[in-house]
Amino acid sequence: MMKMGQKMGMTFGKPHFGSERPCEPSIELEGLKKKIPGLKIVLLILGNSESLYAQVKKAGDTEIGMMTQCVRSHNVMKCSPATVSNILLKINAKLGGTNNIIGLGSRPVVLTSPVIFLGADVNHPAAEDCSRPSLAAVVGSMDKFASKYSVEVRIQECRKEVIEDLEEMTMSLLREFYRRTRCKPKRIIMYRDGVSESQFAKVLSYELQAMRRACTRLEASYEPAITFIVVQKGHHTRFYCNKDDGVGKNKNIPPGTTVDESITHPYERDFFLCSHQGIQGTSKPSHYCVLWDDSDMNADQIQQMSYAMCHLNSRSTRSISVPAPARYAHLAASRAKVHLRTPIQSDSAPMASGGEAGHISNNEIREAIRTDPTLQMYFL
Repeated sequence: MMKMGQKMGMTFGKPHFGSERPCEPSIELEGLKKKIPGLKIVLLILGNSESLYAQVKKAGDTEIGMMTQCVRSHNVMKCSPATVSNILLKINAKLGGTNNIIGLGSRPVVLTSPVIFLGADVNHPAAEDCSRPSLAAVVGSMDKFASKYSVEVRIQECRKEVIEDLEEMTMSLLREFYRRTRCKPKRIIMYRDGVSESQFAKVLSYELQAMRRACTRLEASYEPAITFIVVQKGHHTRFYCNKDDGVGKNKNIPPGTTVDESITHPYERDFFLCSHQGIQGTSKPSHYCVLWDDSDMNADQIQQMSYAMCHLNSRSTRSISVPAPARYAHLAASRAKVHLRTPIQSDSAPMASGGEAGHISNNEIREAIRTDPTLQMYFL
């Protein structure tokens, strides 16, 4: 890792080794933090135990405030360059580094002025489980390259898709954006994941108003342009090339293929975009539905912006199937589920369905991570 890190522009200090058979993860991490001043990240080699992984992440993210990187033992034994490279990408992003930016030649128009990209997703419990809450996560870009993100997570009523506390979450992210950049975004671009067509009107009416209220609460005259786009993967639409035109061994459609006519809605703004290269099987495009846009972007600009945002995932060197903010929101909501794997009861974070929205109180992300700009992408 140190050898490959140098080639990738990452410099490691001399590594410290913990115990081969650690005790309770929280005790082990606390001991390492006290023993080694300035320790930024702990690399743990685990077997296939999901419960141990959950304990490590819960201890590091919520109790100790320490970044952790878990690696399965079989990957250590294999030690392939590709695996090591992927681990280094995660470590660099977790510690505040930048892995990918959009080149000047293909930079979307919206990035020429201050803009914040938001991604939102809600993680629901299993269909038959109503004893656990749903977990809402919203991430926001924090730099001019839209490569670094801060995150807000909330507990809310079981299986409720509308994000109840979006107003407070948006306010927090806008404050953090201003603190880091010293400017107010002129545009807010929201990529909303996990919304079905039957929920469009309900989600838009509530969440768009919540975002507007957040802006006016920060400053009465602050009214940035808002673009609200739903990203869907749960559909059965596929595209195929002629035999000689496909790419890769499966002859899939090339990355960047966009369809916005013939099979789309007759009068609403939607399009299909296949932003990733199909490695196995048939490529599955993402369906984008523009529910609101008062920033005067035309269809080409929205499509080019969405395609560009699919290249900013810090965990890979390839483009992915959805924009990075939507993927990060999904990862943050999934990590919150790991944090709550052991039920936690509190007045402000009810576990049963029907409760009010609240912070992850006894299980919130540790202040050491929340307040350090270089340590906020813990969910990667």
